[in-house]
Amino acid sequence: MSTADLRAELTQLDAQIRELKDALAAAESRRIAVHRQLREIATFPILVLPVEMTTQIFTHCLFTREEFLDRGRIPRNERPLQSHEPPLVFLAVCRAWREIALATPALWSAFRMLFDTIRVRRYTHPEPARIESYIHQWLGRAGQRPLSLTLGMQCYWYQNSVRDIYDKFLPLPRIRDIIHLYAPRIAYLELYCNPDQIRELALDTVPFPMLQHVCIKNDESVPSESVEVFSDAPQLTHLSLAYLAFPSSYVFPALQFTRFEGELNNLAIFALAPNLIEANCRPGEDCEFPSSPITHAHLQSLTLSRPCPYTILEPKDILPYLTLPELRTLDISAQNTTANPASISEFVHRSGARLLTLVLSVQGYKFEAQPEDVSGEWEECFRGLRNILEHLIVWPSEPFLKMILQNNIPILKSLTIHEAPQIPYELLCEGLGKRHSDLKSFRISFQEGGFLDELVFPKTSLENLPWRCTALHYFAQLAERGMSIQIDSGGTRSGKTTRVNLIGSS
Repeated sequence: MSTADLRAELTQLDAQIRELKDALAAAESRRIAVHRQLREIATFPILVLPVEMTTQIFTHCLFTREEFLDRGRIPRNERPLQSHEPPLVFLAVCRAWREIALATPALWSAFRMLFDTIRVRRYTHPEPARIESYIHQWLGRAGQRPLSLTLGMQCYWYQNSVRDIYDKFLPLPRIRDIIHLYAPRIAYLELYCNPDQIRELALDTVPFPMLQHVCIKNDESVPSESVEVFSDAPQLTHLSLAYLAFPSSYVFPALQFTRFEGELNNLAIFALAPNLIEANCRPGEDCEFPSSPITHAHLQSLTLSRPCPYTILEPKDILPYLTLPELRTLDISAQNTTANPASISEFVHRSGARLLTLVLSVQGYKFEAQPEDVSGEWEECFRGLRNILEHLIVWPSEPFLKMILQNNIPILKSLTIHEAPQIPYELLCEGLGKRHSDLKSFRISFQEGGFLDELVFPKTSLENLPWRCTALHYFAQLAERGMSIQIDSGGTRSGKTTRVNLIGSS
């Protein structure tokens, strides 16, 4: 090809490139125009929903009180409210959503302010009047709905006193006025105050006709004189105390309480609140015990929790000091290394209780020290429970798991095993096969799992089942006979989890 031909081809290619660039520019310009026109006339489905439906969607986005607590993390109600969380997030989407959100009282009936999370700009000081105005503005949107009010701190280990924090952001007299103003509509009240500050709030001088649940948090010692609170709160039935807030620090209308959760420095709550039905107790190292067991005639559920959620301390055993004839559920899973089978046996025998549900952890139990004696103690304990226990939830060690599978609890209806050590599926199949006519629900999660296609040779054979089959086939046969089975196989080491759900036939 000659020089002239090459120059001619270059000229032709340049012309084609110019045409393509012009076409691209025209397409981009047209795209902008079409996009602008679309935004002007388009109807987004979410914006044409009936207001009532949008309102329902908004309210379902709110955190429930049960969702506030995340295991192993700082509870949601101890974190500052974020602008990307409901209901504040709805205000920043569009004008329509903002109007709907502001006109929905259910979104604003719960207010939570953590004073130590308020950001203070440099060279400026917080203004209590602005904070108070913000609280009134928020609660004013709630209409006449019952209120949930939380005033407190995120952190509990300040060098400065709590008084300094309150004085800086919202002095106690102003907090008192706010609580007294909204007292007729408060259904849930949570405060971070020591007893002397609670006394300043004068909570015994104002009626709380709708108050049902109170939570008090404190990081200071027991006062010299108890503080009377909520003397006129006829619906108050639920008391929660945290950190160093003890029942002995206050004079409550204890006869009304049906539910208690909190720290214990003695067991007086069981004598003062005879109508308790449910108790979640955190007895610490300094908890004082009575000389003889306290009898409580109505308690149906007892849970022992760690004295502080951020420590490894285990709760002290209070079972020797209680007699609970109506107890149906006992959760001592926080006693990972100190669960005492003899104490459980003596407690059940002394109480004469028909204990239906037992939750315990023996992962840290020292079976290796005297395995025969320890296993014998647990076997003896479960022999005493064999005719009353219907539901068992356990975090087991390997010897304990084998003991449970090999021993018979004739009326057991559900068995849940968490973080189980790996054992042969054959042993698991045999243990379930012996219970297939009575056990209705079985759940197990393995720390490290095997394969469900493992061949098993269970001694307990099922009708129409070969003497040799896979574990999965055996479990499926159990499900056909009415047992619901869930198996989580895998673990944190592998990063993979396999879940098998087999729904029992009716």
